[in-house]
Amino acid sequence: MNFIPVQVRAPLTLHHALFQLTLPEQWASVLKRYDAQMISLGIRPEHLSVSDSTDQTLLVAVDLIEALGHETVLSVRLADNSDTMQVRITPDRAVKLGEALRLALPIDKIHLFDQESGNAIVPELH
Repeated sequence: MNFIPVQVRAPLTLHHALFQLTLPEQWASVLKRYDAQMISLGIRPEHLSVSDSTDQTLLVAVDLIEALGHETVLSVRLADNSDTMQVRITPDRAVKLGEALRLALPIDKIHLFDQESGNAIVPELH
């Protein structure tokens, strides 16, 4: 799993210097406990995808390409060089070393973790 430090801005925003995510309403009650605090956003490599949109995406640069036949694994770094991540994409998507890509972050696939305890932060179900 990839981990990115983000700051909570209650009620529903996760902020990073390079991006901002707005979460669904179900997160509001649990996130207010973390307002202005840093937490970890987790996302699995297979849940990231290359996107043309600029909305709720990460700007990254490709550092390493591993073509495995049925998939391509990329090692990428955020545009500010702060964090590296792994991404799995389909082999039909051509990429080049150093290429800038936007990666979509599907909100329904992210995981949040308390940075101090490492415990999962889960939304309250209504």
